[in-house]
Amino acid sequence: MVPLAFLLVGATVFAVGGCWVVMTIAIPVFVPLALSMGVTAPVIIAAVMSGIGLGYSTCFYADAVFMTTAGTGVSNITIIKATLPYAAGAAAVAAAGFLLCGILARESLRGASGGKRPFTFFTEP
Repeated sequence: MVPLAFLLVGATVFAVGGCWVVMTIAIPVFVPLALSMGVTAPVIIAAVMSGIGLGYSTCFYADAVFMTTAGTGVSNITIIKATLPYAAGAAAVAAAGFLLCGILARESLRGASGGKRPFTFFTEP
C-alpha cells in the first residue's frame, strides 16, 4: 500500500504538472485507506509527500523547471535529463524503504512478535 501510494502520487503529479491539487486530493484518500490497513499516518503521509516531490522534480513542464530554465537559459529537457538519474535513484531507495515500512506494519498486525508488544511506528509512551 505504501509504495503504491508513493508511485501513484508521483506519476499523478508528473502528469498534472502541479502538486497542490494532487496533495489536497491524495492525503484525504490515502490516509484513511492506510489507517484501515494498519499503516500509521506518518508513514503514509511521508509516502504521499515523497511522491509529490518525485513527480514535481521530474516533470519537465512544472513551474519550478520553467523558472530554472528562465534563470539559467538551459532548456527544460536538458534540466530534466540532468536530474532524472538522481531522482530515479532516490525514488528506488524510497520505494524500497516504503515497502519495508509496509511489510513491518503488516507483520505487527499479525502479532508476529511472539506475544510481545508488536512493532509500531512512532509508538506512544
